[in-house]
Amino acid sequence: MSMLAPAKNRPLRQSAIFRTRSALHSDGVANILSMLAQATTEEEQVGITWYSTAHVLASHWHPDMRTACGVLAALSPNTDWESNVAMAADFLAGHTDADTVPHTYDAGRKAERIRDGEDPDLVLGGRKVRSFFRNIFDPDRPGPVTVDRHATCIWLGERDTSRRPVNLVNRVGAYQMIAADYRTAGRLTGLLPHQIQAITWCTYRRIHVPPHLQTGEF
Repeated sequence: MSMLAPAKNRPLRQSAIFRTRSALHSDGVANILSMLAQATTEEEQVGITWYSTAHVLASHWHPDMRTACGVLAALSPNTDWESNVAMAADFLAGHTDADTVPHTYDAGRKAERIRDGEDPDLVLGGRKVRSFFRNIFDPDRPGPVTVDRHATCIWLGERDTSRRPVNLVNRVGAYQMIAADYRTAGRLTGLLPHQIQAITWCTYRRIHVPPHLQTGEF
């Protein structure tokens, strides 16, 4: 019986992950739990139900939930939640397409492909967008975590004052480490990881983001 060949460039990837882990030494779980402890009762309620509420909302747009949630996720990058919802609803109703949706052509084309029957798992790109899709499609599943700029700042225990969180989460292995710490926080509190992400996102925004700059974007 032949042995499977090692994954291509695996040693280089493992080395890069090790360097990332060393550079990003952070008590991430403690920082997440610290932000969670500052949540108001309202923020807890909103965060716990955020993805399940989004799931119900998407169910009104299309008989196939994977299609509805996939289009919503495809149109989510760099978009506040209210605009995201409006664009997805219009797109699934056939009022817009890749050429007319008020988003990038790339995002519109992905939404179009999903609306036309392609599997969102094969169309969507980027861990954040794929996790966002899975969190909305199956809000009872405990695995995926939508790691955005706020989630990264919470993990670091820092206020977002530069592009460091954005650059950091793109480093090899960083997204996985941050998501793993949200899952650990979930096990410690009895909450689902994406519920903690949503609660702490709301709390972080209240504490650190001026009201006139606040949006509903994950």
